[in-house]
Amino acid sequence: MVSDMGEDLPILKGILNRVVKYHNAPVRFGRVPKREKARILAAMQQSSSSRAHEQAAAAELEDAPRLLARVVRAHLDTCEFTRDRVAAMRARARDCPTYSQPTLACPLNPAPELQSEKEFSQRFAHVIRGVIDFAGLIPGFQLLTQDDKFTRKMTNS
Repeated sequence: MVSDMGEDLPILKGILNRVVKYHNAPVRFGRVPKREKARILAAMQQSSSSRAHEQAAAAELEDAPRLLARVVRAHLDTCEFTRDRVAAMRARARDCPTYSQPTLACPLNPAPELQSEKEFSQRFAHVIRGVIDFAGLIPGFQLLTQDDKFTRKMTNS
C-alpha cells in the first residue's frame, strides 16, 4: 500500500525513503487582480520615492551653516515687517545715539483704529501668505506630506 501511494505521490515517496528533493519551479497560488496589482506597484513606487525624498532631505539638512543661512534668507525675503520696519529702525538708531527702543506692537494689527472685520482679515491673510511663503523656502519643507505641511504651518504661525 505504501509503494502504491509513493508512486502517485513522489514527495511522500521521498519522505518515506528519506530522500528530500526540492523543486525550483515557482509556486503560483492564483491570479492577482489588476486593481490589487496596481495598488501594490503604486505602494512600491511611493516607498522608493519617499526613500529618495528622505535621503535628499537628510543631505540638505546635514550642512548646518547652509541650512541656517537659507532659513535666515527666507525670513528676510518673506517678512515685510522685518525687512522694511526693522531696517529703518536700525538706520535711525545708528544715526542718533539717544534713540530709544521702539515699543512692541502686534504685527497683525499695528493700527488699533482699524477695527472692522474686513480690514482685520485682510491684514491677517497677508500674514498667513507670508508664513506660507516662508515655509516654502525652508529646505526640506516641500518633501513633507500635505498634512504635515499644514500642521507645521498652523503650529508656527
